[in-house]
Amino acid sequence: MRPVADLARERAALAVLDWAGCAVAGAASPAGGKMLDRAAGQGEGAAILVGRQEQVPPSAAAFGNGALGNVLEMDDVDKRAVLHPGPTVIPAALALAQARGASGAELLDAVVRGYEAVIRIGRAVGSGHYRFWHTTATCGPFGAAAACASLYGLDGEGWTDALGLAGATTGGLWQTRHEPRSMAKQWHAARAAQSGLDAAAMASVRFAGPAFILEGPQGLFAAACPDGDVEAVVRAPDAGWAIHDVSIKPWGACRHAHAAIDAALMLRNIDPAEIAAIEVVSYPAAVDFCDKPEPKTVIEAKFSFQHAVAISLLDGPPPLAAFDPAAFARTDVAGLRR
Repeated sequence: MRPVADLARERAALAVLDWAGCAVAGAASPAGGKMLDRAAGQGEGAAILVGRQEQVPPSAAAFGNGALGNVLEMDDVDKRAVLHPGPTVIPAALALAQARGASGAELLDAVVRGYEAVIRIGRAVGSGHYRFWHTTATCGPFGAAAACASLYGLDGEGWTDALGLAGATTGGLWQTRHEPRSMAKQWHAARAAQSGLDAAAMASVRFAGPAFILEGPQGLFAAACPDGDVEAVVRAPDAGWAIHDVSIKPWGACRHAHAAIDAALMLRNIDPAEIAAIEVVSYPAAVDFCDKPEPKTVIEAKFSFQHAVAISLLDGPPPLAAFDPAAFARTDVAGLRR
């Protein structure tokens, strides 16, 4: 395996810390609580569930904790891959590291390698894939599997099997974002973390997976990546670790809305009462996700350019509470939002 330098480990430690903060907050959410309840019923083991007393098998912990980092839309993001590596890679790596008694350095090395896999594949799948597929869900199992393959110390054949098995059942359709009551986005992340860990576990006992799951005639790229570039996955193998390119969110909203929030904060010297209209210009994916003039749920508020800009102009830097029902129901916010 490619050695991991101290600088990359330091970045991985920051990613784990960021994920932990998101997970602790996410554990208190309705979706997080339901997922943790499910995981807690899967028997006893050596891995922790965030915010709970129970210790469960690593697969169950990867599933339960895998839902938590994404709940509040605060998870880290790779802009080029348009996905969130932390919620899938870190819960899987943490669960297996606990079960195997791995060192902190081994955990961080696994996180770096997991981020590399999910980001490289995510950057290669193309925008045509993202149109229908939630890339955190489709690419996340590869990252979780790579992190766990690292912790198992698998050889080359084992890595191939782990990644092949992880990709064999990958999926996650974007229909969930059109239905405000759906919790499937968290389900996507949870299943990706669990699937990757389970794939590596099976590979560790020489359960063989498809070696050409990416580039094969009926593999991922042929099936779901109309403008993908599969060769990009292994291009520039000696490039710097991709984890250094990952950004950590300053605001509790969809990452697509962050530039608009930043712009609004720069304009706070303008009296909101003097504003006749606000024009937000962005790229197509951001508009598809965040054109929600009248949000009626927390998730819709987090995915609303109109709300994010209005609340930022009125109140300044938006905390998590800026996207709660009390905030998007305010008359002054609603007026400026319109």
